[in-house]
Amino acid sequence: IRGIAINVVSYREYADSTLAPHTVGTIGKINAEEWETLKDKGYSYNDYVGKSGVEKAFEDYLRGTDGQLTCYFDKSGDVVYTEVTKQPVQGNTVFLTIDSKLQKTAQDALAANIGTLNSKGQSITGGSVVITEVSTGKVLTAANYPSYDLEKLSDYLDGSVANNPLFDRALRGVYPPGSAYKPMVAIAGLQEGIVEPYDTI
Repeated sequence: IRGIAINVVSYREYADSTLAPHTVGTIGKINAEEWETLKDKGYSYNDYVGKSGVEKAFEDYLRGTDGQLTCYFDKSGDVVYTEVTKQPVQGNTVFLTIDSKLQKTAQDALAANIGTLNSKGQSITGGSVVITEVSTGKVLTAANYPSYDLEKLSDYLDGSVANNPLFDRALRGVYPPGSAYKPMVAIAGLQEGIVEPYDTI
């Protein structure tokens, strides 16, 4: 039908859109400020860019290069020939160190314990769990509660959902270190010779 064009576009599919959404991150339409910064890198005013998480942190790495399709029309305006005049280049792939089963377990444990009382008798409304591999520093889990579903992101944007589920408590929250700080103090004491490995305090 003249005046109507059908284009193939990319579609994002998540194996589990509720698993580590803060880490995976979101994409969205480029805004005016972003376009001013990125237009010299070949971005168009109607492109999508990473807005948070890995999507934003690795935007340059994940993004490929647009190709170019040239269309030739006859005098009636009908397309008579198309030619790929510039081949597109696919972006790179990022593999995370997140362990999906461990991530799910941490998310479920957080959800089960939110609403309980802390040592001061206050109701817990949010929290996070971060697990790293000791020998490498790889992040195996970065769980948040409350959390959200990447496929239903628009449901959370108006701010009507309690306790700000879009906030990444695991990586952006500021909390007292508590007992997690004790090994660092112990290591410092051992290195400085203040304590011995079998001292009891």
